[in-house]
Amino acid sequence: MTTSHDRLCEESEECEATGVTLEEADIPYWIYRDAGLEVDVASIKGGKIPEDGNILSHWDCRLKHDTEAYGQFQQSLAVADVNFSAYDIVYMAGGWGASWDLPTSEALGKGITEAFLAGKLLGSVCHGGLGFVKARKADGSLLVNGTRMTAVTDKQIEELSKSKGWQEPHHPEAELRKRGAVYEAHHGIVEITASDIVVDDLTSDGRIITGQNQNSACGVAQAHLARLEHDANESFGLTFQGCKANIVGCYQGLYSDLAELTKIDPFALVCSKHWQLTAGTCAAKGYPDHIKTPFGTIVQDPVFRKTTVWARSSTILV
Repeated sequence: MTTSHDRLCEESEECEATGVTLEEADIPYWIYRDAGLEVDVASIKGGKIPEDGNILSHWDCRLKHDTEAYGQFQQSLAVADVNFSAYDIVYMAGGWGASWDLPTSEALGKGITEAFLAGKLLGSVCHGGLGFVKARKADGSLLVNGTRMTAVTDKQIEELSKSKGWQEPHHPEAELRKRGAVYEAHHGIVEITASDIVVDDLTSDGRIITGQNQNSACGVAQAHLARLEHDANESFGLTFQGCKANIVGCYQGLYSDLAELTKIDPFALVCSKHWQLTAGTCAAKGYPDHIKTPFGTIVQDPVFRKTTVWARSSTILV
């Protein structure tokens, strides 16, 4: 997901052209593609994605010499038309243009919220971190509040833009800190090239992975793949405690499936303040049996059949 803003000023003004830093978008694009994932490309407005014209890398050359792949950047999806919860990973690239439209997009804030609540993996690099500022948690509070994150630093922006004679409207470090993010960054002798990758472990159990600048694009994408593989091989359990409607003791399945279940299952909705989603099998949490009814044993959840249903004992449900 990228910016659609193509100049270093407001759209009604004339000034230097900019857009996405292509490396921040196409490095993850190729890493995801080479791992066998299907990748869609979106931008705030959709259509042709503007580029900032930085020196081409071999990643950029590979993209521009692949007609099909580069075509996705010329005819990108509009954020408002994207079903964010349908993807395993949602990644946001930076570039100077992102300072104008990522933090102000209501559609992007809504999409990131939906993806987070559905248990999807989220990520960004550099100015792409601004795409998180309007997203919310299930309780309505800001997603970045209490979340370990990184993005390009105020100092890096100052060093890169001091000779340009212009001022961007939103600095990622400042905007994230203002909203309560636990901001982290690596500071080196050459501040412009200093970079870091941060995996959140406070708000979302490691499901938000952010990079400080373009030097982190490769690492963020690889960390996403590692987490995706981890989730595919680890069971999670969704349990209800202290809820009068607690007919079913534990759901078991993939993290993303269980997160989705909490939005559509009637018992989960009634007990939304009491459920806990944690790693491990239901048996390990004290729910070793499937539920028995006069019509047979319930193994899969009857509403959301990607998960299994467990109880403390195989008591007959009438």
